[in-house]
Order: sequence, then C-alpha cells, then structure tokens
Amino acid sequence: MCIRDSKKDFPERGDGKVIGIHCRNKQYVVLSLYSSIIDILALVAEDIDSMNSFIMLIEHEHVLDIADLSSPTRALIGFLVRSQTGFEFCTYELLSSMANYAQAKPLTTLELPQGNFHRVVALDPSSFLSFSTDRIYLHETRRKEFVATINFPEPAISLCYTFVENGKLLVGTSRSKLWTVLVQGEGMRVSVVGEIPYPSGIAHIGKEMVYVCSVNEDNVLLDTERRKILRQYENLACIADFALQKDGKGKQIVACCNHLKYSEICVLKKGFSLKKTTAIPMQMVVEIWNVSNYLIVGLINETRIFQLDSSSLSELIDLPFLYNSRTLLIAEFKGIITQVTESTVRVYSPVFALLQSRQPKAAPVVHAAASPLGLLSICEADNSIHVYAVGKEDFQLVITLGSIDCEVSAMAFTDKELVVSTWESTLDIYEIESSKQVSVKIEGSPIRSMVYCGGVLVCGNSDGHLAAYRVKEAKAELECCTVIGIKEVKLKKFPHYETPAIVALSDTATLITINKGKLRYLPFTETEESVQAIEQLGTEIVLATSQELSVNVVHSAPSNCRSQIEVHFKFQARKIVCDSYTGCMIILGDEGADSKLLVFSGATYKCIDSYSFPAGHMVCSIMITDGLIEGANENVILVGIAIDSESTKGKLVSFVIRNNKLKILSKNDVNGFALALAQYKNYICLLYTSDAADE
Repeated sequence: MCIRDSKKDFPERGDGKVIGIHCRNKQYVVLSLYSSIIDILALVAEDIDSMNSFIMLIEHEHVLDIADLSSPTRALIGFLVRSQTGFEFCTYELLSSMANYAQAKPLTTLELPQGNFHRVVALDPSSFLSFSTDRIYLHETRRKEFVATINFPEPAISLCYTFVENGKLLVGTSRSKLWTVLVQGEGMRVSVVGEIPYPSGIAHIGKEMVYVCSVNEDNVLLDTERRKILRQYENLACIADFALQKDGKGKQIVACCNHLKYSEICVLKKGFSLKKTTAIPMQMVVEIWNVSNYLIVGLINETRIFQLDSSSLSELIDLPFLYNSRTLLIAEFKGIITQVTESTVRVYSPVFALLQSRQPKAAPVVHAAASPLGLLSICEADNSIHVYAVGKEDFQLVITLGSIDCEVSAMAFTDKELVVSTWESTLDIYEIESSKQVSVKIEGSPIRSMVYCGGVLVCGNSDGHLAAYRVKEAKAELECCTVIGIKEVKLKKFPHYETPAIVALSDTATLITINKGKLRYLPFTETEESVQAIEQLGTEIVLATSQELSVNVVHSAPSNCRSQIEVHFKFQARKIVCDSYTGCMIILGDEGADSKLLVFSGATYKCIDSYSFPAGHMVCSIMITDGLIEGANENVILVGIAIDSESTKGKLVSFVIRNNKLKILSKNDVNGFALALAQYKNYICLLYTSDAADE
C-alpha cells in the first residue's frame, strides 16, 4: 500500500470525528478522519523543518479506533475497523518515508468475537485489549483467538483511558464511572473506582492521581487509591470572550460562556486558601459554634468547649455546662446563650452561669433553629413543632404548629417566617404572627440544611445540590440552583464576614457571598480530609475533619470562582466589553444570521437595553474607547460592520450609554469590511479589507 504526498487541506466529510496517536518511536503522528466511505490517514514527520503530510487509503468502510503498537525500531499501528461481517483488527507497519513517498505494509487481520466494539488499547507491540459495550477481550496480534475475556460489570461505552502505575488501566465510561482494568498474565480483573463527571479525557499526573476532564460537566482531580475526589474545577466552557470589569470595590473578570442553546455571564474572582497553625486530634465532630469567643464543639455523644489563645486551643472542663450530651444547637442573642440537646433546653449567661433549664414534652428533640430576634423553634420526636421566646428568666411559648405529616429534615427562620423542610421534598412556610401556612413542593432530593442570609433562603440538598429561594408573604420563589459536589450539603452562616456570607460543606468547602440576592462562590483550598464542620473565630477559621480540629489563617489565593447569575441569552455570544464609566457590560452575539448588542447592568446583571443590526450587517469588531469626546465624561462603543459579501462595503457605528440606554452617535461608511479596531491616544485605528493594492 502506498502513501502519497498531499498538500491539500482535508475535506470535511463524515461526522468530522478525529482519532489520533503518536507512535513510540517518534516518527509519525497518525490522524484518522472518520468517514463512511474511506478513511484518510495523515502521517506527519516529527522534525518540523522536514514535515510532510501524506494520504493513505484504507479499504475498509469504517475505522473506529487506532492503537499504537510501535517498538523503538518499528512503527506499527493497528486499526479497529467495521466490515460487512463484523469487527476486525488490522495491523500495518509504516516503512521509511521520503519527501513524496512512503509505504505501509499490512501485517495481520484478526476477526474479533461477536459484539459491538468501539475501543482498542495497546498493551505492548504484541498484545492489546478490545472493548465492546459489555465485555473486554485480551488479544495477541499473532493469535487468531483471544487470550482471555471478562464481563464489563456495567454495560457502557468506553470513552477515554489512561495508564497509571503498576500497569493499571483506567477507563472512563458513558455511565459516568471510572474503572480499573488490570491484566495479570493471561487473566484480567475489573473493579470500579467511583463516579466521575461524564468524561471526555483522563490524564495521569503522578502516583495514583488522575485528572478527569469533561466537556459538559465540571473537571475533577481524583485519587484512585483512596477513591476520592480531591478537587473539583468548575467548567466554564466554552468561553467566547472575557473582559475586566471595574467597580467601586475593585476589579473582577467577567466571562461570556456559550452552551448548546444559550450563553451566560460568569464572574471569576479570587478565592482564598487556609494555612494551618495548630491542630488537636478529634473524631466524630458534628458541628462547631462560636459564642462569646468560646468555641463549642458538638460531637456524636458529647460537647466540648475551647478557648483560642495565641492560635492555640485550650479546653475548658469546669464550666456549669451540659458536656455529656449531643448538642443540636447553640444560639446567642440578647446577651444569653441557649443550648439545645436531645433531652433539654438550657439558658446561660455570657460566662456560662446556668439561668434556666426546660425539658421538651415529647423528647427527644430532633431539630432546632434560632432567629436573631430571640425565637427558638424545636421539633420533637412526634414531629410537633413549638416556637418559644427565650429570655434570661422566662421561656415563653409563642406558637405550637402541631405535628407535621411527614418527617422533618431541616428548619430555619427568615425575617417573619419559619420554614420547615421535609423528607418528601416540601417546604412548609409558617408566618409567626398570623399562623398562616403554605406548603411548596420542590424538585430534587430532600433538603438537609437551610440558612437565611442576605434576604435569601439557601438550601443544601442531600445530593450536592444548592438552591436559593426568595421567601416573601409565605411564598418561596426559586432564585437559582447549582451543584457544588456529590455529597450532602451542610450550610453554616458566617456573620463575621465583611458581607453576608455562608459556608457550604460538601465534597469541598465553599464560601458563598450574597449581593442583592445573587450568589457568588469563593472556593477554599481543599484540605486532605473532607471538612465536617467549620466556624470563624476572630480572624482565624476553625475546621473539623474526620481526624482533627484545626485553627487556620486565611490567605488570599487566585481560585476559579463562578457567580451563580441567572442570565441566559438565546443566541451565541461572541464578544464582551465593559464600560468603566457606567459599569455596564456590552455583549455582542449572533441570533441566526443577524448580529445583536445586549447591555447588562454591572450591579444587577439584568439586560437593560439591546440593539439589533439590520439584516445582512455582520459585526466583525467591537471596542470601548476612552476620552474621544472632548469635555464628556463617558466612553464610546465602536462597532465595525461588514455588509453582505456582494457589496464588499462596511460601516463604523459609534454608541454611548446614557440613562441606561444605547444611543447612536454616528454611522460612517467604510470602503471594505471593518475587521478590527484599536485606540492609539486620541486616534482610532481601523483594519479593513480593500480591493485597491495601494490602500
């Protein structure tokens, strides 16, 4: 078989799928353009100076995959092909190539067993694995029959793979699972590592760690030995453009991201990392509270109290405090401290002198919540809920809500309401003053944790989802919903942070700031162990993992952070620019064959104005200028346009934003397509096409 030199571009044919390998002897890169008629292979020499491309015609209807069987002395490639009778594995040796000529010598053709094959993986020059949807086969290139086979525990398509240490093969499948395949002699073992995002690629980055990337979901760093996701990287793809937005509080990067049917605005900010200063061994921590500069740690069967002194923790054991019980809630308001356990409610002074103690009627207590106004809600074993007003000397019953029809999963107070979530995925909203009740059915898994902050009720679900609701007049409207992990979400309000903030604990710890009802996420640097509980104590952060309680100092660190802003456009965005004078963002996109400008407020991220260009006017360039209008404190938006190809004409249109509206300043004809714009001092440079050789 001959390989002929080709200087032409490859035609777009078939479904456009590209498969490739790099031979071990570093002589060739092999690419296959998947086609229903023939398959074209391009061989490219490693030396850039003498790089040539070649065409080879394979007499098979479909090439599905390529395997690298090369040795240091021979360039061998194998093709998984589909024939009229089934699936075959064909091997070729690539012989020496010259400037215009090369040869590929066919070696063997193996008929594969019955099945739907889609992947081949070379183990060494003489053996390979073939994957069908439900089985894995071990082959030797010189034997017609397979050496060994094993059932794939979960039928799926093998999307990507990588080799790790000790010869193990990691395979990501279409069921969002990662599997380990280990070949031992003439046998194989298959075991599951765990669930992963829908994979598009896997890379081994050292020891037992792999990076799993996904086109549609977030990317993850995975420890395959401990079968644990170490870090999750939010997927912003595909980013059409980004710009620097300036406001009174500083700078932030605003990205415009395209998805299949819409685009959206994403805000990227710096996160922060934690540096451990001290730690003490401690297990089974459930919750941590900070009251009157005391650190109260709730464990499974006991409660402990600490003080922080020069970044070290010292335990207090002689206070009149209920130590030998599990604490469900610690609340501080009106100069008193309230402790709720499964069997009693205790009220203390700021120095933990016992003021009063009450026992619930239907112990044990299963849930408790407190409001900043001094109200305490208790859910007892019979699902009855009681709301009390707690004082230094009195413990007054405000309202009894009766028994809930199903088991309660979480409770939280808003400004005027008590919100109760159940295991049947409902939100029961009670107005305290009027006793009015409204039940709202919610989608998804049950809510396990709720916090009211910044006018928004933030709910953490049992499956890693996070939802924010606007609660008003006994109604709950969904503001936004996102995913921060795969584990149950536990929420904690951070009252000492500079803005209203919440910490969400799932796979990792994430700080959520709330501004005008919008949620923005600032991820922590992940610890080696997952965080069970968290609390702020002065300027330090206290973390509880499954093994220890630690005090940490906060450091700023660049970390990808995506704001949860529900801004979706029904067109594909191409460019984003920010106006530093008005604080607005201007987004250029295409709606079908037409171009359009959208103006968004930098404060609310809501669309405040738009402009549609006439049909046949294609926007090629856009920029924000500064100081072009003498004596005017405003910026000019310049847009370069190409009018349909037959006229070869263009336009330069200028806009300003006044009173939150786009206003056209001027329209200038251009003798060509206005391709690019740039500002030099008080001049505008325009690059445009022209038929004249001297322009």
